[in-house]
Amino acid sequence: MKKRIFGAIVFLFMISCRTNQAGSFTEGYVYDKNTNKAVTGASVCIWEGYEKGFLEVTKTDSEGYFSFNEKKKIVLGNNGKDLAVQFIIRKENMISDTLISYPNRDTIRIDTIYLQNRF
Repeated sequence: MKKRIFGAIVFLFMISCRTNQAGSFTEGYVYDKNTNKAVTGASVCIWEGYEKGFLEVTKTDSEGYFSFNEKKKIVLGNNGKDLAVQFIIRKENMISDTLISYPNRDTIRIDTIYLQNRF
């Protein structure tokens, strides 16, 4: 009897735990607003504010594509609950852009970000 109760408890514990095997994911593209071409080497940063700075930084590839393997959440209030992810996108001689995303899933898909030349 004890084995059955223990087995039932273990079974219930196992089915109550959820894991995301693929992990959280963030991806997108950065293009030049004037030429509509991919921006290579643009920095895409996850920003946590002036006290902590950047959580993670990646660069765009030759197709303007970037990705983060794990979604990092920024706390913007609501009693410490994670509400948003803030991205800063910058490239030399281009106007930087900031994007705040309010995700409700494990994947944040940022279609396309357009940067404009500074000059």
